[in-house]
Amino acid sequence: MHSLGVDSILKGEGNLHLVAALSDALDLVSIRAGGGSYAWGDLHRAVFRFPALEGETEIATPGDDSALNVAQSRCWDAGLVAETCRTTGGAVYRHITGFDEDGTPVTTFNWPMGEGSTDDWAAGTFRALRFRTDEVRGNAVETRALSPR
Repeated sequence: MHSLGVDSILKGEGNLHLVAALSDALDLVSIRAGGGSYAWGDLHRAVFRFPALEGETEIATPGDDSALNVAQSRCWDAGLVAETCRTTGGAVYRHITGFDEDGTPVTTFNWPMGEGSTDDWAAGTFRALRFRTDEVRGNAVETRALSPR
């Protein structure tokens, strides 16, 4: 809870509430940075639990301006901001689809499964899907074209 509590919201002073919360956040960042720099990745952690492995993998996720990261994070500890905000679930599969000059779809993907892949996931390293147009056509039983009405 920030320094104004909830009374300002109840009185209809939402803007004051927002400014106070941002001020408190800046104070916290200043304290944690200790005169140095402080980034989102210093606070935010993505936690992966793999059934085949004991324990978990925790990685700093600095965020960026191109990947939407919608997930619930646990940031509170006894009413205060914890040392780290841990995200233990959310949409982690990412893919980008575009088209070659001839109109063929090209898709790349990124997801944190397999050895070393959490580093690639955090860095935003994408891989091409493991098929090519000729492989898909060669194994197709039937094709259908969808057209708008």
